Amino acid sequence: VTGVQTVLFRSLSRRTLQEYRKQGILPYIILCGKTLYPESEIQALLTGNYRKPIIDGTVSQGEGTAS
Repeated sequence: VTGVQTVLFRSLSRRTLQEYRKQGILPYIILCGKTLYPESEIQALLTGNYRKPIIDGTVSQGEGTAS
């Protein structure tokens, strides 16, 4: 997945991706001048850091939560 695709579809800014690369949080390769990220790693990062939203002091009952 390219950086542009990640920004568009995964709600991560280019600056965040740059910081994740710099800190070694997200693996990547550079191929023909494009920075590519493994889609599975992006998904794992987002899922692993997901937090349920808090509404009126209680945790919502929404779907898509990571337990």
